[in-house]
Amino acid sequence: MALNAVEISHCAIYGIYARHATTRAENVLIHNTGSHAVAIIQGGQHRYDYCTFSTSLNQDESLSMSNYLCTDPLCQGLVLVNALDFQINNSIVTGASEDEIALLPSAPGDIGTLFRYRFSHCLVRVKDLIKADAFPQFLTECESCIEPERTDRIFLDEDKFNFRPDSMAIVLDKGLPIPGIQRDILGAGRSATTPDLGCYEQ
Repeated sequence: MALNAVEISHCAIYGIYARHATTRAENVLIHNTGSHAVAIIQGGQHRYDYCTFSTSLNQDESLSMSNYLCTDPLCQGLVLVNALDFQINNSIVTGASEDEIALLPSAPGDIGTLFRYRFSHCLVRVKDLIKADAFPQFLTECESCIEPERTDRIFLDEDKFNFRPDSMAIVLDKGLPIPGIQRDILGAGRSATTPDLGCYEQ
């Protein structure tokens, strides 16, 4: 599945649900979902550039990814495992919760082999994810990422579903140019040197 310059909103459950799939998204806005903005199940290959994910109206993570699928409700039977290769760049992953990213490998030994992820130049909201018994190295590995405070300005008016960057937004000029992506979700030109994070260029 490939998406370019798309807004997905007002969904009963997920914005994107990808099981054992391949997805590619550029300049995609996902908001006002009943659960995760993006749910990746049982691995696959995924790349997201200049995307904005916000689940401010629910307590589920904006972005959830796993490399397995349970075949029974209690996950006590057969577990189907498939390698995950996930990459996200110049994007915003935020919402109402303290943790807006869920990383769910089938086993700790999967990380780096059957469970690979890369975040670069993104705004990420994490708390429990970086505890010692989870992924304490996440922010170190998250190349040039921003961890916002609740008082930081990001969007013009999220309550009115206006996800353009505020004039004082901390996501302005924080991106790294990506070859081949020169415009935002509305067709406005991206900065050739310091693009903004997310689907909109101010």
